[in-house]
Amino acid sequence: TLLTVHDLSFLRYPGTFVPALRRYLERVVPRSIARADLVLADSAHTRFDIVSLLSVPPVKVQVLYSGVPPRFQPQPEPGEAERIRTHHSLGERSYVLSVGTLQPRKNHVRLMRAFSQLTNRPSLQLLIAGGRGWLCQDILAEAGKHTDRVRILGFVDEADLPALYRSAVLFVFPSLYEGFGLPVLEAMACGVPVVCSNASALPEVAGDAALLVDPLDTGGLAKAMARVLEDTDLRREMIARGLAQAARFTWEQAARQLLDVFASLHP
Repeated sequence: TLLTVHDLSFLRYPGTFVPALRRYLERVVPRSIARADLVLADSAHTRFDIVSLLSVPPVKVQVLYSGVPPRFQPQPEPGEAERIRTHHSLGERSYVLSVGTLQPRKNHVRLMRAFSQLTNRPSLQLLIAGGRGWLCQDILAEAGKHTDRVRILGFVDEADLPALYRSAVLFVFPSLYEGFGLPVLEAMACGVPVVCSNASALPEVAGDAALLVDPLDTGGLAKAMARVLEDTDLRREMIARGLAQAARFTWEQAARQLLDVFASLHP
């Protein structure tokens, strides 16, 4: 049996989960791992968590990275900026983008508070693309305090995401914990500079292409966003590094590795 474990956030940040779901995961995940012949982890950090938190033998856990689909690339389609702005009623204002389900682990409340500190750019707006998850009441309440500058778009169709990324001036992903963090690579692949958390698997995924910040430091997050927005040379360097970093993660590579894993299980 081959099992994939995306993350152990329910153990690292139990307070960000509905209690019933957390109890279910605490019961089912260790049992599933015990039954599996081999466990695939989304990142080296997730592998470390599986081994250290659940006392799984290291030889039983391998890392299998995800890939970035080809549609996430920097070249815009004709008329896409106008289409995406019309579809989401964005107007002509520039925007900073964040993508992720509305739940506490994604750290949206601190993101909105940090963004509100960018007072020298009053026309800049923050867009948060993601459907409502559990325990999202505080996120919605915070958004209600910043209605002039913050918009929660709700769930955005996969087909619209590349254009939404490409029209952003900055992508921000301050998550408390990620087993991988695919939106970081999607944004990089679309040619957008990235500010993200320095926690969990995100430094592993972002490499040297993003500005990394402590996700608990609201002021530090605000300063990082301001730095990327104001420094043209830094932006240019981050975009180039981001494109190179995203290119390292392909589904073709993941598929080849997965076939090798299958072959090792059935020699």
